[in-house]
Amino acid sequence: MNGSIKLGTCSWDFDSWVGLVYSQVRRRPGEYLREYAGKYNTVEIDSWINRLPDAEDIEDYLREIPGDFSFAAKVSGAVGFFCEQIPDSPDTSSARENPEFLSEDVFRHYLQTIRPMEKHIAVLIAEFGHLSAEAVPSLEVFMEKLGSFVSRIDRTIPLAVDIRNSEYLKREYFEFLRERDLIHVFTETGGSPHIYGIYDEFKKLLGRTAVIRLAGEPPKEPEPEKQMPWNRLIQIRPDLSKITDMITDLHCRGHQVLVYVDNHYEGSAPKTIERIESLLEAMVC
Repeated sequence: MNGSIKLGTCSWDFDSWVGLVYSQVRRRPGEYLREYAGKYNTVEIDSWINRLPDAEDIEDYLREIPGDFSFAAKVSGAVGFFCEQIPDSPDTSSARENPEFLSEDVFRHYLQTIRPMEKHIAVLIAEFGHLSAEAVPSLEVFMEKLGSFVSRIDRTIPLAVDIRNSEYLKREYFEFLRERDLIHVFTETGGSPHIYGIYDEFKKLLGRTAVIRLAGEPPKEPEPEKQMPWNRLIQIRPDLSKITDMITDLHCRGHQVLVYVDNHYEGSAPKTIERIESLLEAMVC
């Protein structure tokens, strides 16, 4: 694969990938990384969105990866760091304003925790859930809050923004990102406009790095992620060629392209990456 295009998965510690990525079942996520890094050159750490990174895990990961391996790390640090409201209690549907929403102190603590692996982090991903109109009434309010936050934080590591409010995807939003050297995350998921359509409309407003996440449909019911048979395609998406056309166009325009595939996209992230690699073999600028 061309050096300006990196393909990886949204997580990596799946026993069912034995035979696809791994030679045998391992005891710890870090143990899987050595074999993973022999096949792919980047991975997303998706689990960090729900918890602060563990220092021992970071040390474990660093022992297993080569020097040119990179991570896309979900930003975390507090429950609901990217949620503008939090429940009053587990037993009620009412909510209150989250005092840690876009907290500079929380983010600083997160950065301190991940500092040992900083040189291996290609991008930090700030993933927002769907922001309610009651708490964030407009795109302008969101940009004001986000703009204030990014003006106060350490920007040593590139920061990418993943939003789920499709009504925010306007020219002024992409101009806002470009002016602040923020990266838009193109996330292909159920219920949102297709990323290749958004790309066609706003590609002239992008910075040097592009992040693509093929997330697919989130599960409706809790499921044992690690025990699911993520070793075969369940739903072959016919428009994957449009996404690879997008990747090709980004490459030909001189962008660094980071692509992360979730098992939920087609049933098996490694199998989807095989399809992407096959389609990209015909890439011509």
